[in-house]
Amino acid sequence: MAVKIYEMENFISHEDHPTEEINISVNDQQYWIRTVKENIRKKSEDSYAPEYVSIGPLHREKPELDNMQKEKSTHFSAFLLRINTAKLRKMKKFVGDNEERIRKFYEGESKLSSCPYREMVLLDAVFILELFLRYYEKSILLNNQNHQNTGITRDLLLFENQLPYFLLEELYILASPVDGAKQPYPPFVALCCKFFRKCLPNNQLSEVEGKHFLDMIRCALLKNHPTAGQTGRIVHFSSAVELEKCGVKFESFDGEGLLNVRFRKKRGRLEWFKKCNPPWFKEGQLLIPKLTIEPITEDLIHNLIALEESCYTFEAYICDYILLMGYLINSKEDVGLLLKEHIIEFHHTDPDKVVKMIKVLCEATMRKIVDILFFFSLGGSGGWRRWGRSIDGSGLGFDRSMSSVCHKSNNLEMAELHEDCCIYGGPFHVSKENEAFYVPNDISIGPFYHGRSKLEYMEANKIRYHADFSRRTSSEKLKEFKIFIKIHEQDIRNYYSEQFKLLRNKFITIILYDVIFIIELFLKFYENKRDELLKPMHLNGIKKDLQVFGNQLPYFVLEKLYKLVFDNQRQTYNGMVYPSFLRLSCNFFLGSTSDCLEVSEQVKIKHFIDLRRYVVLRGFPPQAYAESNIGRTVILGIPGACKLYKSGVKFKAVDGNSINIEFEKKGRLFEKAELRIPKFVVNSGTECLFHNVIVFEQYCYKFETHFSNYILLLGSLIQDERDAELLMKKEIMDTFNLRYFVVKMFKKLCVDYASTGSYYYHIARALKAFYFKDEPTNNASTSTSTSGSCCLL
Repeated sequence: MAVKIYEMENFISHEDHPTEEINISVNDQQYWIRTVKENIRKKSEDSYAPEYVSIGPLHREKPELDNMQKEKSTHFSAFLLRINTAKLRKMKKFVGDNEERIRKFYEGESKLSSCPYREMVLLDAVFILELFLRYYEKSILLNNQNHQNTGITRDLLLFENQLPYFLLEELYILASPVDGAKQPYPPFVALCCKFFRKCLPNNQLSEVEGKHFLDMIRCALLKNHPTAGQTGRIVHFSSAVELEKCGVKFESFDGEGLLNVRFRKKRGRLEWFKKCNPPWFKEGQLLIPKLTIEPITEDLIHNLIALEESCYTFEAYICDYILLMGYLINSKEDVGLLLKEHIIEFHHTDPDKVVKMIKVLCEATMRKIVDILFFFSLGGSGGWRRWGRSIDGSGLGFDRSMSSVCHKSNNLEMAELHEDCCIYGGPFHVSKENEAFYVPNDISIGPFYHGRSKLEYMEANKIRYHADFSRRTSSEKLKEFKIFIKIHEQDIRNYYSEQFKLLRNKFITIILYDVIFIIELFLKFYENKRDELLKPMHLNGIKKDLQVFGNQLPYFVLEKLYKLVFDNQRQTYNGMVYPSFLRLSCNFFLGSTSDCLEVSEQVKIKHFIDLRRYVVLRGFPPQAYAESNIGRTVILGIPGACKLYKSGVKFKAVDGNSINIEFEKKGRLFEKAELRIPKFVVNSGTECLFHNVIVFEQYCYKFETHFSNYILLLGSLIQDERDAELLMKKEIMDTFNLRYFVVKMFKKLCVDYASTGSYYYHIARALKAFYFKDEPTNNASTSTSTSGSCCLL
């Protein structure tokens, strides 16, 4: 018997009655419904916000969506007429029993208490069930307003606007069979398929499992998409029109899955015929499933991209597909070609808007290194040339026989990495004698060198240090930190130039143990503890390895754990007061916390190499960043220190840890010149540090290579042992009497250096002019200053 229409509050507060127990195992290991990351959202802000209806907790408090609450109540009341009291209670009990599991689907804690939370979930779920049932019955939806119906369909596919699929499916099962139904109702997945039919290839959702509606759409689009095998990068890919000129024939086909792109290369030995290149001769076929562009297509793809970036980091095949289409569609002519071949289809837009849409979607895709097996490049004369060999692989499901079109010059573009990428593992484009400076010899930190056999002996010390650190803090804080790593796993991976195929748990374990090892090492050093690793024979090697470019951890992860353990204790432990992690780091690398200034909130330290660079450049004049003289490198042929000294240049050592290299020339009749250089120390670890800071600048500060320019200027001054001896005599440089070592070091440092411009240009020019007694172009009296590095190992 059908029940009367109940108010929602009465239904939720109704007493529970015994019902059969429904057990659902909790296997969700991550948040499946999240707030879209800011760096993705800013590309298209409106694509992620609901316009008509809020579903779930993330948008429920937006006042502009309040009008739909009445429609939800109407749908809820209508649904109650379909079922009896017993089914209502079962549905209520299921929501209550699974409240914790439902909450775990969402990123962040909801402010709602248990009762309002269950009310919200049940109201939204029943609204969706009634909406789908009405659509299936072809009854009137929401006053029969098509634009509003389309808007609701869009809203139900937004990443932030979801309910767990298991919840909807189980509630539908509990409510079935519907009382008094004139026709049997299909499984819930069939209702979904009918409602979202315009978003699906061949209207197929059968045998598809997903965490929510958006995830189900993704699974359907990926149907028949190969996922095993070797992957590679799209480095350069020609547009559709250019590929057609090279002999590629485009064909549409009706295959299951939007991403099932295939390439077929025609076989045969007709080389003599290919050279004639008749326009009707096609060497290969690129088969692409038809893409129908609907009014909601752009927003749907934006949300699929956000889903993949958050939950499918290493299986972001939708992102790969969009980037491929971005290469193919560069102009409305490309759109016209694909439209003519029935590869794309649209009725509510025009070619220019399609080009713009694809470009916007590509910008939203953070994955610049793409998991695609083969890549194309335009053949200048229309000829084809095989690149590599055909192998089975993943990516977009290209056919085994696919080959690539390579440019004759092979001048391929480098794939762009994530904007946070700042840790590179090599190999770098350096001379062979310098390669050893970029590889750790004692300990691996992070994923690049993990598992190297010669470094495995240090793993036991990491375990030992983990146990020592555990005694400093509680197990709850360690668990909290591990959760922090899990949440920020993708942010950490973005720091690295490679996409490691490490399983999630292994990657998190590597980061966790390495972070704890570093912090415990720094603390033991600060406390002057007696430990085997703090003996000079081990410590110097570890210091070197912690300053290898590819052997880094993101600084924010280290700082987070340190603050988690010490800030709440006012940075005291066992009666000892501890400094900030920044000062603790400086104490380890520089031997003193006084050599390190606090970093302003605007400065984001990336890792230890970046910290070392920041410390040595902290006195760099602000105008240096605006006066980097792009295109003007240090003048070649600067005389060595001894030659400059004989010509009348006085060398003077100055105190301080800034660079402040100053050159001053006064007088007309009796010219006097003075080059003031801050003191610096060179020891066994300096060369390794210099090499890694220089290569770091080359990759991450291409137009601010101030440290590299400083080293190049010093290298110009120190050309032989006599130059080194002069700087030692003037107390500018302390090398522990290793003159030959210093000369050789600077020569090796300058070998692999490339500059886009130098703030030292005017100093170099003035020095050369003074030596040759040739007035500079501008004024006879010159005073030039810069900042340089002397805070070394």
